Amino acid sequence: MRDREPLTGLIDFHAHILPGLDDGPKDMAETEALLRQAYGEGIRVIFATSHYRPQLWRHPPERYWQQLEAVQALTKQISLDLQILPGSEIFYSGELIHALADGSCRPLRNRFVLLEFAPDLPFPQMLRAMDILTANRYRPLVAHVERYACIQARPALVRQLKDAGGWVQVNTGSIAGPPAPPPERMTARRLLRGALIDILGTDCHHAVQRPASYQACADYLLRHCSEDYAWKLLVDDPGVIFREP
Repeated sequence: MRDREPLTGLIDFHAHILPGLDDGPKDMAETEALLRQAYGEGIRVIFATSHYRPQLWRHPPERYWQQLEAVQALTKQISLDLQILPGSEIFYSGELIHALADGSCRPLRNRFVLLEFAPDLPFPQMLRAMDILTANRYRPLVAHVERYACIQARPALVRQLKDAGGWVQVNTGSIAGPPAPPPERMTARRLLRGALIDILGTDCHHAVQRPASYQACADYLLRHCSEDYAWKLLVDDPGVIFREP
């Protein structure tokens, strides 16, 4: 096992850090507190995945880009090696492909789409979403897969999502760190034992209530997983999304 010094250079693929766009920070002061926390947790790249769910949070695309640029400028006051990149957490609907095409929401790099579902969505509809995205040359990344009722009931269904071209993301806090609802923690750790997780993200919203916690999860991985799988989650698979197209 590698040295247990705190890890740095971590990538957060799921973070709500742009102020005033969703249920994340209300203002730039809250954003700064969250960014400083993330930096202290060893995170050096953050995808700013504000919710795209027009029924609850509606903002024009230009507002997203304005806030992204403002937060990118703010990071220079924290550290020059903290990078903020665009993205969206996109709630699945029939408008998904159209919203991606017209710029209402944004994929991550390399056409990865961070996709959120209703908690009780039937599993066949999740599979249908994989088909729709892959048919349009996107790469679905299922957000916080441990939260969905069908996956909690049968974690092995994740294999079918992966066989259909999907990748799965689990929240760091669901594995270790801040208290998580028991069904989410149990499901996340079962997926971990089955080596079924691809990507981690903090899903941070606020520095206190939903923090940018990463080190506790990394410690858990390095204690309870094989070294190869721990570093696959922490370094190798993130590199597939992060590398330049």
